[in-house]
Amino acid sequence: MADLASQEEFEPLDRQLADLLAGGEPEDVRRQVLQLSAAVREGHVCLPLSSPMLESMRQCPAVGGPGEDKPLILDTAGRLYFHRYWHYESRLAHRLQEQAESKIEVPPPDLLQRTLSSLFPGAPAQRRAAQTAANRALCLISGGPGTGKTTTVAGLLAALLTWRQDLQIELAAPTGKAAARMQQALAQAGSRLPISRQVRELMPASAQTLHRLLGYRANSVNFRHHRDNPLAADVVVVDEASMIDLALMTKLLEAVSPETRLILLGDKDQLASVEAGAVLGEICAAGESVLTENIVFLDRSYRFDAAAGLGKMAQAINAGQTEEVLALLRDPSTPDITLYETGSLRDLALPELQRQLQPWRQCCDPAEGLAAFERFQVLCVHRQGRFGLTGLNRSLERGLINSTRIPDWYPGRPVMILENHYRAGLYNGDIGIAGMGRRGLRVFFPQDSAIGHFLPARLPAHQTAYAMTVHKAQGSEFDEIVLILPPPDSPLLTRELLYTAVTRARHRVTVLGSAQALAKAVSCPTKRFSGLRDQLRKS
Repeated sequence: MADLASQEEFEPLDRQLADLLAGGEPEDVRRQVLQLSAAVREGHVCLPLSSPMLESMRQCPAVGGPGEDKPLILDTAGRLYFHRYWHYESRLAHRLQEQAESKIEVPPPDLLQRTLSSLFPGAPAQRRAAQTAANRALCLISGGPGTGKTTTVAGLLAALLTWRQDLQIELAAPTGKAAARMQQALAQAGSRLPISRQVRELMPASAQTLHRLLGYRANSVNFRHHRDNPLAADVVVVDEASMIDLALMTKLLEAVSPETRLILLGDKDQLASVEAGAVLGEICAAGESVLTENIVFLDRSYRFDAAAGLGKMAQAINAGQTEEVLALLRDPSTPDITLYETGSLRDLALPELQRQLQPWRQCCDPAEGLAAFERFQVLCVHRQGRFGLTGLNRSLERGLINSTRIPDWYPGRPVMILENHYRAGLYNGDIGIAGMGRRGLRVFFPQDSAIGHFLPARLPAHQTAYAMTVHKAQGSEFDEIVLILPPPDSPLLTRELLYTAVTRARHRVTVLGSAQALAKAVSCPTKRFSGLRDQLRKS
């Protein structure tokens, strides 16, 4: 296979690992270990080897076959793994099969049919998805924004609670921001259901991060809940499953008992996790496998009008239709999506962005400021560089404050939390806004149904958030987004990144960048190397 990284792109850790595991081996063997280390950093689980390399790698003392206690594993398909990731992948495939085949107590068919028919009139796809989830211990529901995943789950939970009022139900998502959105969306969907007061009062009211659900332990990669101490839950629903990496998904499956219903919600076409693995996408792409009857796809969008450009653009991106995407962006009959091309991107972008962002700083009420943040967001691809997050935030800040001397804290400064702080109830991805409280400047965050406030000095790691990366925007939605694209040679420009960015918007998308950068993104689907798909097919 082609090299994933050039000699200049290897990091010191790559070289140290290669020296440790293959230091005395021929250079081509050592280079495969270098490539594997770089591949895992880029999100791959393994490294496919070319046929000529297989025998050389088998001669390396650090390399073993599946099941052997060696630091490197070479499987029968010629994929090279670090032992840790081979072990995760094998455990996950086993647990997925075990959960899929588990027999659980299910509602009487006539009661379930009657209940779902009343909850989903005129929505047969959602009704079928809910029925699948009600009758199986494992169900994956994949669909784009507005396809009714949340409505499906709300109806499912109502149907299960109509059958049994004593069910213990847990809701979770990978990040605090995604958990908050899940909680809010389920409450809204549940409020529209034609259910009894008793069932409504039993509907779960709170969601939490996956780490909190599993029992995070400081300074440990293991959780309190695992195979020998599973979650005490009858139903576990996890949203934004595309964000879950291989290691965390394995630990989630092992913390769920075979008697528990596990429902995974997500969009297989979104960006995969930052860490190794694209688990949801691999499961959904496995085709005929042990999980075939456990996967449901929702493809009708209730959010986007059939004539709206936003929905058409998202579909065209997924289909890899570069010319159609560009035509839609340039079509005056689709004003909800616009492309601005310019050589001086910031000169064009900043005045408009400052106009949009200025209302935040004029909000005296923290609730109004936080609500304004939900209406508009600037997204970018890189953290550093000319079109990166750091410089963009700095430029926006200077423009809004109209000063080269910017204080550390000032009313209207938006911030994003970068690490979980369980005691304070602040989680990675949470957005807050600074404002004046009765005792001076505080930073306000939405927490459950209230607004919490914190001294700036008490916040965990955070950053200014006039703009955020597309990765950090996963699990969020905004009325309008402005997407700033880097030059076409950026390796981060992929189809999944563009689709994820566009689908963060409810109503309007403005793209600032070149047609070449846009075409590069649409034409470059992400490929992550993994053996999970094959393991599921063989199961």
